[in-house]
Amino acid sequence: IIGPTGKEMTRAWPMRDGVEGEAKDHPHHRSFWFTHGNVNGTDFWAEESKTPEKLGNIHHRELIKAEGGAVAVIATRNEWADREGKVICQDEPVLKFGASADARWIDFATKVTAIADEVTFGDTKEGAFGVRVAETMKVTAKKGGKLVNSEGQSNEEAWGKPAKWVDYNGPVGGENLGIAIFDHPKSFRHPTTWHVRTY
Repeated sequence: IIGPTGKEMTRAWPMRDGVEGEAKDHPHHRSFWFTHGNVNGTDFWAEESKTPEKLGNIHHRELIKAEGGAVAVIATRNEWADREGKVICQDEPVLKFGASADARWIDFATKVTAIADEVTFGDTKEGAFGVRVAETMKVTAKKGGKLVNSEGQSNEEAWGKPAKWVDYNGPVGGENLGIAIFDHPKSFRHPTTWHVRTY
């Protein structure tokens, strides 16, 4: 995610190596993503596991729309398959990108459709929309990073709590920048609970 001043606000690794001091943990933390850790027992969240037979794959199948303009749009269709290749469900994310003089925004909406006879999204902390902030922003870097939610809870206190939004801010290239995620009021189980970590 590139912020309004042109700086990278999410971690570069594992897509790009060589950023000084950047952690190389959780290789599935790729900027921002949508997936889930337990769909009919298949893990779509992790990329490495002690039980690799439980890991699934999300396959891009169709580019539905790609438009530029004041509000750019990308829409795709993806299939979620278990280790044997059996498709469990599909999703159709629509991403809308906009900007003002001092902010950038991404409106992310997706529709998940069952392909298997029954589809269960299990109770797990690994899901569903994720962001991995730049290394210098994280609270544990002790450079001034902070996360806060709509209920006034911050840092470790915010983990697992329901909130309308969460903001993670901190230093990036000499500036204090932030990424806020808002749970739409029409989203499932709004306000959602948040798996927010200080790293």
